[in-house]
Amino acid sequence: MPAAAPPPAAPRPPPRPGRAAWRAARGTVADEDAAWAAWQHHDAHADGRLWIGVTSTGIYCRPVCRVRLPRRENCRFFAQATQAEAAGFRACLRCRPEQAPGLARVDGPATLADLAADWLRPTLQTARPPALGPIAARLGISPRHLRRIFVRRHGLAPLAWWHDQRRTVRADPTPTPAPAVPPCR
Repeated sequence: MPAAAPPPAAPRPPPRPGRAAWRAARGTVADEDAAWAAWQHHDAHADGRLWIGVTSTGIYCRPVCRVRLPRRENCRFFAQATQAEAAGFRACLRCRPEQAPGLARVDGPATLADLAADWLRPTLQTARPPALGPIAARLGISPRHLRRIFVRRHGLAPLAWWHDQRRTVRADPTPTPAPAVPPCR
């Protein structure tokens, strides 16, 4: 009796959408090792110059995004956000890479700390430092949170920063022009 013919092989499932585009997009950044290091350290200097696509999730992020780092082999690096979108990645909802650096929610604390410094600067000529409560209320945050983000951004607590800036302003007054001396006759 002849051997029975094997059953027909099941058709292979189609590849996931965008998989070919992800493979083609590999190597769009000149130095992938430097790009990976920038993402590991959340390097703000690479923000706006580098975007990272994660093939396991289909999402692309900015290097400053504080997500859990994926495996290295699942990462693709792009020089522009539009390249990542063209490769089939969608924008991260946390760091909002489609927005310009400085406008996403992840940039909020630095922006708030800079606004607080801008509001403290005009008070440097006064005798006493301003109260932080009203400044924090204007920003919509608590005084404790203002202190925390201010220290993270400027390296000093708001009042210590105010005293330091005040010393700098007093030590370096703006030069005044010398009075004109009438000519000798």
